[in-house]
Amino acid sequence: MSGTDQQSADQQSADQQSADQQSADQQSADQQSADRQDEIIGKIADSYLADCRAGNACPIEPFVERHPEWADELRELLPTLALVEQVKLPEQDDATISSRSAAQSLSGKTLGDYQLVRELGQGGMGIVYEAEQISLGRRVAIKVLPPNAGFSANQKLRFEREAKAAAKLHHTNIVPVFGVGEDDGISYYVMQFIRGQGLDEVLRELESLPDHPSASAQSGAMYRSDRSDRVTRSTVDSSVSSSSIHPYWINVAQIGLQVSDALAYAHAQGITHRDIKPSNLLLDVHNDVWVADFGLAKSEDDANITRSGDILGTIRYMPPEAFTSETDARGDVYSLGITLYELVTLKPAFDESDRRELIQRVVSSRPVLLDRNSTGVPRDLATIVEKAIERAPKDRYQTAEAMHEDLRRFLADEPILARRASLAERCGRWARQNRGFAASIAATIIMLVVLTIIGFSSAYYFFEQQDVQRKLNQQTQSMATANERLLGELQSALEQSTAATASAERARRRAEQQSELTRRSLYSASMLNAIDSMDEHRGYARAQNLLDQWRPASESDIDRRDWEWYYAQAFCNQQEYSLESHRGALHGLALNGDQSYLASAGTDGWINIWEIDSRTIVKRIVSPVGPLNCVTWEPVGPARLAVGGRKGMAVFDTETWEVLYRSEKPLTVFALQWSPDGRYIARRGRWSAVSNAEESGDFCLLETDRFQVASTLHGWPGYADQFAMEMGWSADSRRVAYPSGKAAMVWDLANDSQQFQSSTAFSDLRSVRFHPTNPDQIIACGRGGTARIWDLKSEEINMELAEHTHAIASLTADANGNRLATASWDGTIRIWDTETGSLRRTVHGHSRHVFKVVWDHRRDRIFSAGMDGAIKCWQPEGSHCRREFTLNANWLNDLAVSPDGGLIACAAGNRRVFLVDAVDGKVVHRIRKANTLWNGVDYSPCGTRLVAAGGVGRPDDPGKVCLWDTENRQLLFEQTTESKINDVAFHPGGHSIAAGGSDGAIDLFDHELNPIEGPTATRFTSIQSLSWSADGGRLAIAGLGGGLGVWDATTGQLRYWPGTTELIYTIAWSRSGEQIAVSTSGNLVMVIDATTLQPIFELPAQLEAVTTVNWGPSDRRLLTIDARGTFLLWDPISQHPTLRMSAGRGNVRAAQWSEDGSKIIASSGKRVVIWDASKGYATEASRSTK
Repeated sequence: MSGTDQQSADQQSADQQSADQQSADQQSADQQSADRQDEIIGKIADSYLADCRAGNACPIEPFVERHPEWADELRELLPTLALVEQVKLPEQDDATISSRSAAQSLSGKTLGDYQLVRELGQGGMGIVYEAEQISLGRRVAIKVLPPNAGFSANQKLRFEREAKAAAKLHHTNIVPVFGVGEDDGISYYVMQFIRGQGLDEVLRELESLPDHPSASAQSGAMYRSDRSDRVTRSTVDSSVSSSSIHPYWINVAQIGLQVSDALAYAHAQGITHRDIKPSNLLLDVHNDVWVADFGLAKSEDDANITRSGDILGTIRYMPPEAFTSETDARGDVYSLGITLYELVTLKPAFDESDRRELIQRVVSSRPVLLDRNSTGVPRDLATIVEKAIERAPKDRYQTAEAMHEDLRRFLADEPILARRASLAERCGRWARQNRGFAASIAATIIMLVVLTIIGFSSAYYFFEQQDVQRKLNQQTQSMATANERLLGELQSALEQSTAATASAERARRRAEQQSELTRRSLYSASMLNAIDSMDEHRGYARAQNLLDQWRPASESDIDRRDWEWYYAQAFCNQQEYSLESHRGALHGLALNGDQSYLASAGTDGWINIWEIDSRTIVKRIVSPVGPLNCVTWEPVGPARLAVGGRKGMAVFDTETWEVLYRSEKPLTVFALQWSPDGRYIARRGRWSAVSNAEESGDFCLLETDRFQVASTLHGWPGYADQFAMEMGWSADSRRVAYPSGKAAMVWDLANDSQQFQSSTAFSDLRSVRFHPTNPDQIIACGRGGTARIWDLKSEEINMELAEHTHAIASLTADANGNRLATASWDGTIRIWDTETGSLRRTVHGHSRHVFKVVWDHRRDRIFSAGMDGAIKCWQPEGSHCRREFTLNANWLNDLAVSPDGGLIACAAGNRRVFLVDAVDGKVVHRIRKANTLWNGVDYSPCGTRLVAAGGVGRPDDPGKVCLWDTENRQLLFEQTTESKINDVAFHPGGHSIAAGGSDGAIDLFDHELNPIEGPTATRFTSIQSLSWSADGGRLAIAGLGGGLGVWDATTGQLRYWPGTTELIYTIAWSRSGEQIAVSTSGNLVMVIDATTLQPIFELPAQLEAVTTVNWGPSDRRLLTIDARGTFLLWDPISQHPTLRMSAGRGNVRAAQWSEDGSKIIASSGKRVVIWDASKGYATEASRSTK
């Protein structure tokens, strides 16, 4: 060893001695601190006991508050001291012991049939003698309670209870009781005499042996018992053993096995022993154990004879819970476990001699583990004993039977069921019992672990750093080279990734665009289909379904709907209003005499009375005749109401709404009609109880005074079905017309005979009515879908009205009979001109069959009802969706709509400008200027000025520009131009006017028609159309020779797009100012970029030249109309049409949107045509509000 090494070793040795000295000093300091702590706590405990012994109250908290630093230790110690001071244990009661010692010995005395021989022993509950039963000559044991021994009443009760408890038990290992009695004030009971000794004596003998396991194995052979005195008892298998286990441990297990079996039996009888200890277990000469002394036993049905706070039993063997609460069978398991513990270790589990310390140990700690206290004990036996003596009852065997089973398994060399507490569990329990000390140890261990980790980590770190630095130097150079290479690769990968990302983004955008185009195309097809479906059979329901599919389900959905959707919605809701309250089909409708009320009767069994003016129900009645088919109102007199249904007919008084009449027979009524004079009701029905088809039909007239049958009508034999029918009266109430199968019948009341029967060559008839003003004509309709007008005199058909695709269920006429309305199962109502037979209007609005239609002559309205249960009110003339007005002009060159939408200014070719009311088409003013043909007209943005322009006739003749005040219709200013003006346009700001002439010049005027500076020269030979951008900054010009030009009003620059050789008819700016749409004579429509003047897209060529083009209010639609009046609405993104209609005959030269975007107004020949979607917008807004 070198000198340096020797110095290092000496230094380490010195350091180690210093550390050892410091550790010793620390231990000495810790011991002194602990001694001082014990001294202080002891003084506090002495002070506390002094207060208790002085008779004072002994609360704990005041002592804790005075010494908070010892709070945990005081709260644990003081309750135990208080318990010890308050309770006098029987074994320690000096007065009792001295009293018993003073009691006179009873040896030789006779008690009843028993001669006492000798005293065997004394205990806390009496004296046990060996005695002879005189009558049987056998040896017994008698336990007596001398009268002068100073026993209390409770102790006497316990003595009696012991006898009773033991007497109930009959078990191999429980000392049997033969009898009980009292003689001369001495209570006693008789037991079997056991020849053996108590287990406590066996323990004392074993403690004196040098090698107790081998010696005690034979200790039981020296004792004998009186086997003839045994009672019948259960068998315990004592033959089980294991050759691998020392015989002593087998004997210990056998003792536990027999006692646990006895306790299990006693517990099963509801008795707990509560005093299991070695002295109460007798071991006879055959190694059989007998459980004795049930003095503290408690039965489930015993009254509690212990005082609150009494501690019964022997402290050393008592379970911890016995000091604080009631015990149960698990307490006996604990006591047996403590007894076995002593057998294993040959020393008490708790050997403190001081009573207070002993209680404290029992309550707060557990015995030392067997593997530390006794070497050689089998592990399974140690586990069984340790589980039995767990401090917490829940951790022990829950029954003696369970402990017995594990002991049996141990003796049979089988795996036991109990699991030995793990080290972690034992540490956890110890920590809970010694919280303060455990916390200190834990903190110390954590600190040592942390310091150790830090130390090792630091050492490892310093050693590693040298190696790391060396390697880092080597790696730095190689990394620099690698970094240059990686940088190049990264740059290349980044470029590839960027390219891939861009490609993926382009693909995603293309997919999204394609998906959007597909959805737009699908929407366009649905809209075209919806409009086309209107004229099909029940097309209303299909069209409404197509429209509903495109209503957004939520606010996040894209709303693709535009003008065409709202127009179709308006087309599907042409009714003036709807009345809805019925659930189910509605067959019956009737107006009262003055047509102020409407009665409705449905298959839902309700009768509703509606006030027409207020559109409200004023009376609602449950039908007394079930589901209803018809209703009729008395036209004169007291105004009674009759209804017919599946269970007959009923008549109501409309003042009191009492039932005046109800049919008694089972009758289904299909039709009822009150005569105009109120005397009769015509009834058509079917008797359900009549099986003969000849008699089942019911055609009759009821007189309305008593509702008796006045006449029976002849008809088609047995014909009746479940659908409602209609009958009609002549105006004079002398004849009634009714359907009967395939024939129309007329009955003459005066002759009570049939007047007329039509040919039977027609389909089944549903309705027959008299012509309102011609009594010689009837109108009939039925399943064939055709309405016919018969002449009763000639019996010929005057007219056939055939447009319905399905059966006609009902008909009605206006007051003059000039118009006829028919309701059909095809879902439509058609209005006819009865003079010409022409169809005036088709009304769509019911989703399915229309069953009933009535004409309100007072208001000139039609009410209809059908299978959808709704009542709808219609205007018989015109449609709010499409209307047209014809003007007194040869043709219309241009039109303009006032900003408020109330007036339409039309420039006519007959030297007139018409101001037309946009609602009713009436001409409110005519402007005429001699020798001027008007070609263009426009309103100022505020609507107070109207400009018109034109010329004399030939292109080279002078032109005119006139400005009128629209309020007083006065001419304000007039200006003459060098050539005829073809178009004129107000500036969006209202301060200037542009006019285009046939000589290719652009004239600009101020608001008083004074010329102002404009484009100086153009390429055009003739101007055809002008249009300002929405911001007024640019003017688009179209004409011959120049294609399209855009003049910038700010810079004065005029740019051209000569992209077509065709004549450009009309141009229109998009509202955004980004695009310009142009229409050409070559049947093309093109959209031009307003900045670059390059084409963006071209719409498919049309069959005729497109004379009008115009953008919608939000640029989402583009309107085109060709020379034949074909109306197309386009989606400019998908370039697909969303709507196709016709303006009718006449060349369309101008079209314009209303300011609010709800209407499109066009000139067609000499007509003004208005397509109106405002009802659709209003209906949808109302739906959204709801």
